[in-house]
Amino acid sequence: MASARASRLYRLALALAGAGLFAVVAGLVTAAGTASLGVPSFAALAAACKAVVPDDVEPMVLPAAVVGALGVAVLLRGGFSAWRRLRDDRRSRAAFEGPEVRLAGETLTLIADHAPRAFCAGWLRPRIYVSAGTVERLNASELEAVVAHEQHHRRRRDPVRILLLDVLADALFFLPALGVAACRYRALAEVAADEAAVRRSGRERLASALLSFNDAQAPDGAVVGVAPERVDHLLGEPTRWALPMLALLASSLAVTGLLAVAAVLLLAADSPVGSSILVAQSCMAILCPPLAVAGMLVIGASRLRSRF
Repeated sequence: MASARASRLYRLALALAGAGLFAVVAGLVTAAGTASLGVPSFAALAAACKAVVPDDVEPMVLPAAVVGALGVAVLLRGGFSAWRRLRDDRRSRAAFEGPEVRLAGETLTLIADHAPRAFCAGWLRPRIYVSAGTVERLNASELEAVVAHEQHHRRRRDPVRILLLDVLADALFFLPALGVAACRYRALAEVAADEAAVRRSGRERLASALLSFNDAQAPDGAVVGVAPERVDHLLGEPTRWALPMLALLASSLAVTGLLAVAAVLLLAADSPVGSSILVAQSCMAILCPPLAVAGMLVIGASRLRSRF
């Protein structure tokens, strides 16, 4: 069943994100253990920057700096992604507010819009939204199928699951499989909700309801439960959910590489890196080829994510 596949994919994505976060945290902890973070004098900082490549650079400076930069990037990207999605959801749902009505045996929020819309939104307390256009276009049995679809999303709290996967995918940008998993989970969540609606109302009623929806918009944080693509599944098309091997391999190599750096830093913990040397490393960042390579890898990971 699609619901079971969606649950497995969700757990796999969380496990992958957990591995990535563990690798980043392990790298940060070990990098912090190799650094001597005493505050140097201004003269020492100026001399370190002026030297660009000091004669006494410890071998662990570069990996410690790279791991630290990656950790900061993860925190900033994750925090900004969560803030942006929460802000957009709050603004969008405020625009879709309306009275609560009782339809198809369920309490719904009715949107004053003649375009067909139906979606589940909200993270702590998910709600089902339908537009006046939906009520006008669908007959009672079709509306029941749509409501059953959205009830499944609310019961499984799909909006908060999708939020979590999207934020983790944005934060852990070096794990392309995580971005693919977030997209695949969205599709499987729709298929699973379709199956729940079919069990309640029948395949024909749901299919006819889906055909009434075209490009209707919903808030960014919503789960849009009615889209023409779902008709393909209802007609027997297999649902592709397995993650591509290339993305999994790239993600595995990224996690392994981070853990390897953390292990090297841990072994070198007896030779702390001075703070002035870390500053010097930051000053020459624009001239450092490994950082350029890291930038190309980030761009490649983003492109790889967009392909799947």
